[in-house]
Amino acid sequence: VGSALFLDEVEHYRAGIGCMLESNHDGEVYLSAVVKGGAAWQNRIHEGNVIVQVDEHRVRPGMGVDVVSGYIRGPIGSIVKLLLRSTNGEHREYRIQRATVPGAGTEMLGALFQGRSSCPAVEYKEPTVNEKLAKLQILHQRGNLNDTELQAARQRLLSGQVWSCVF
Repeated sequence: VGSALFLDEVEHYRAGIGCMLESNHDGEVYLSAVVKGGAAWQNRIHEGNVIVQVDEHRVRPGMGVDVVSGYIRGPIGSIVKLLLRSTNGEHREYRIQRATVPGAGTEMLGALFQGRSSCPAVEYKEPTVNEKLAKLQILHQRGNLNDTELQAARQRLLSGQVWSCVF
């Protein structure tokens, strides 16, 4: 019963908009990738948009990917309101229904790169680079990552770039 309740609690925080987040050189958090078929893609949100606000949370430079992705994630079916600044400087507000991200490979890859959990019941221990590389290899062997995805993920991991998959 305890493990089932724990899994329900973790699942509560897994839904999001289907994108990858990074911090730019100014410390702003932006959408570095949008998952085809995900909620962000369905709302015609594009890569490169800077996140200005999530619901009532103003996003400031240096806030970090982990904090912002924690604001975006929530229960499946709930609505998150985003204020984004496009690459041409225009601001636009979106109301997006949270959903699971299409494709188990995307979900597992995001889990590999994301930082602390937004679920307070989960104690987080940062895996080492070698542990992450080993997990990438396992995902590749299982068929969750193709050769190109494996190489791109290895390069990003070794370069120290931070990813966070928004479920």
